[in-house]
Amino acid sequence: MTAPTNGAAGVIPAVLFYALHYLPTLRTGDAATRDDAVVHYLLTAGAIAILFKQRASISGAEVGCQGEVGSACSMAAGGLTALLGGTPAPTCSTNTRKPPPAASPSTSSNADPLTGKQS
Repeated sequence: MTAPTNGAAGVIPAVLFYALHYLPTLRTGDAATRDDAVVHYLLTAGAIAILFKQRASISGAEVGCQGEVGSACSMAAGGLTALLGGTPAPTCSTNTRKPPPAASPSTSSNADPLTGKQS
């Protein structure tokens, strides 16, 4: 399997470590369940790496540290999503949701992004 190197090398195993220790189904699962989860996680992350290698890069030497860490985060997020039961279908399907309404002039200026209160 290919993976980003150097500064981004810890992202994929760190998220896998989190999943194995904090997702309830894996934390309390038997060894076979955990082994299957590791394989599923790594295959999903590897599939995302193939997309990067074909269309962009996972190499910090080519795209800089941000690209390297970004690709590693995408791979780890995809692997974790797969462990949580996510599938590519929502991403690949036509977006039928309506875009959010435009902000009104009264809420678009000086509003705290967390509370929405005007400052």
